[in-house]
Amino acid sequence: MTEIVNQPLLQSNSMNMPFVAEKRMQQQRLEDFHYEQKRIQEHNNKKVILDKLMLEAYYARLDALSIYTRNAQLQAAQAEQGKLLDIEIR
Repeated sequence: MTEIVNQPLLQSNSMNMPFVAEKRMQQQRLEDFHYEQKRIQEHNNKKVILDKLMLEAYYARLDALSIYTRNAQLQAAQAEQGKLLDIEIR
């Protein structure tokens, strides 16, 4: 008689197992999705920071080159002026 009473409990418990497993799998997929989104966002943040640093270095290099070019042009102008002065003095 106890077997008959216990059978419905076992059946109801075993019937819920697929739903519990499905919920666990759904939760795991959701956690994996959020982890992947977080990883992608961190990667994008690193790329943005790297781009900013590269732009700063690029503009610093352009500034240094413009200063060098300006100095070279001044020296060339002074040298040219010096040639003219030498010619006029002689």
